[in-house]
Amino acid sequence: MIDAISIAESAMLNDLYQLNVVSNNVANATTPGFLRELAFAQSTDQALNELSNSGTPIFVGTDERAAIPVIDKTLSLKAGSLRNTGNPLDLAIDSNGFFEVNTASGTAYTRRGDFSLERLGYLVNFRGDRVQSLGGDIRILEQNPRINEAGVIFEGDKRIGQIKVVSFPDDTAFTRNEAGYLVPAGRRASTVDDAASVRQGHLQAANVDSATEVLKLMEIRRHFQASSNVIKAYDSMINLAINDIGDF
Repeated sequence: MIDAISIAESAMLNDLYQLNVVSNNVANATTPGFLRELAFAQSTDQALNELSNSGTPIFVGTDERAAIPVIDKTLSLKAGSLRNTGNPLDLAIDSNGFFEVNTASGTAYTRRGDFSLERLGYLVNFRGDRVQSLGGDIRILEQNPRINEAGVIFEGDKRIGQIKVVSFPDDTAFTRNEAGYLVPAGRRASTVDDAASVRQGHLQAANVDSATEVLKLMEIRRHFQASSNVIKAYDSMINLAINDIGDF
């Protein structure tokens, strides 16, 4: 049997998890291309089944907590609005596509397009990782190239490459790694998105609505306080029962 304290404890831990998710959204509300995280509840049974199917070792001491919901998170892939910066190396995708970058750990994906040129002229992102074209790394010899909506890069009249924009199947779920890059679940393969529109001199804003996130923070706070009150009331009830027994 699951007692009230266990339920309230689980609820408070879930609230803390959600608090971390929402706080991270608020902190990145001005980060270009940031995708907000959404926390959702699932039963412990569901979580254990997912771990089992993934081959992850599971150590369970009791089944009593199986009815208590746990929290997981996913990313909202909704495209943020476009912001005009006037910087010729700022690029935005006017869709749900992704830029592809080459990192020390391999290929990674992002919607953050505040790019620059490193000392050898290669186009890099804010972490210094090279942005990819359809032909690999992109080397630009001038600070003010022209980039059309197809992502084709021109130096004067000379075409030097095309920004690689990729997409994934609609049901692909993503996680975010420690570097902030997006990782498709299930090793889903990307495809070149020929229909994507690249906007030079723009950045895609974070898809975070600060007002919505602040309201969520208030909701979490109220729920946490209610769970805390349950524990306090249950503790008082136990103390009262113990004192009554002591009177006999």
